[in-house]
Amino acid sequence: MRTHYALIIELKAGSSRCRRRKPAYIDSFIQFAPSARGESHLYGETHLDAFQARAYFQHMLKPIDPVKLEHDAADGLRRLLAEVPETKTFPPKFSGGGRADEAIDFLLRIRSGDRVHVLACEVKTNGQPRHARAAISRLHDYVANANIKASPVFIAPFLSEEVRSLCRKHKVNYFDLLGNCRLVLPGLYIDRRSSEIPAAERRELKSLFRPKSARVLRLMLSEPQRTLKLTEMSERAQVSLGQAHNVKEALLARGWVEAGNDGFRLTDPDSLLDTWRDNYDGPPGHAFTYYTIMHGKELEVALREFFLRDGNRRGAALSSFSAAKWLAPYVRNETRFFHANANGLARLQDELDLDDVAKGANVVVTVVDDDGPLLDAVEPARGIRVTSPVQTYLDLAIAGDRGQEAAEHLRRECLQWRNE
Repeated sequence: MRTHYALIIELKAGSSRCRRRKPAYIDSFIQFAPSARGESHLYGETHLDAFQARAYFQHMLKPIDPVKLEHDAADGLRRLLAEVPETKTFPPKFSGGGRADEAIDFLLRIRSGDRVHVLACEVKTNGQPRHARAAISRLHDYVANANIKASPVFIAPFLSEEVRSLCRKHKVNYFDLLGNCRLVLPGLYIDRRSSEIPAAERRELKSLFRPKSARVLRLMLSEPQRTLKLTEMSERAQVSLGQAHNVKEALLARGWVEAGNDGFRLTDPDSLLDTWRDNYDGPPGHAFTYYTIMHGKELEVALREFFLRDGNRRGAALSSFSAAKWLAPYVRNETRFFHANANGLARLQDELDLDDVAKGANVVVTVVDDDGPLLDAVEPARGIRVTSPVQTYLDLAIAGDRGQEAAEHLRRECLQWRNE
């Protein structure tokens, strides 16, 4: 009877933290079980070798040597497969020497039970989507034209969930040096996931979503089908040419824009917005709470008069639930939310007769450090100014369960790019 084994590993958050000079062992749960038939073989808790964590952070501290990375990747993949019962790996064959496998970085032959598999492995020093797509294309070409039957595997120091999803979509296996791995072979299934995000990746995302960069992103998401030049982007977003260029390069690296002679345009606005939402903590600034005796029609009239007088100064805009009320009504919330600058706050205090309160507030004003959310505010009705649909979506997404529901409703109503 042939036994089909599956290996499923999930790294426990918090146990795989690594220090620059003190690599830690990775705690994990490993479960071996038949992938299609038979009974469970083994279940236990183990300490995996610290190779993945140590190798990845060593790479992040200095320029990555591609040749060394290939050997480290092969070593790490063999260590992982050694955990699977009745599975043996053979020394990898690296490209070079005029062999048929020269078009791929290395081949790894494994025996699992009575089956033999050949893994065709393509290694990139950068695992971002642009590089992943190139590797996936190369792997498919190799597998289609090779004189041996091989299963494609994409390897990089770190693969984000977006890239892992891309690999699954194109039926390419993957492995990274932080512990993420998926191998789907006849009789063998391995799915290993790490919740760890490298510090370098977090820093890059933080930089991409900083206030000045966010001006560019909101502009692009407001017109995702439009091709823009850097000069136009700089002028409309009111950022420097250098800032606009840096944002473009970051988006290109992640495969979210395409560049041409006429400029560049978004190709995957949904992935951009999803990533921004998942890394959003609110606009930098300080929130103040107030109480006003105005309500209902009286308050709406006062708001219209305020915004009409505010005019091009753009000192404030309704935000969060209050903005969604005008863009895509869904949740009833009696509190009025605003984004404002210091001058806008002073005028709001005066014209809405706001009183400072510690409890029972019905007005929340966030004085933003950067005027970006005010510069691209929109007017859904005469005398009403609200934050843009993108900014409103992000603010709702961090406003609890009801806010998340309202955010997804607004996205369906105002941000349906796939159908354009």
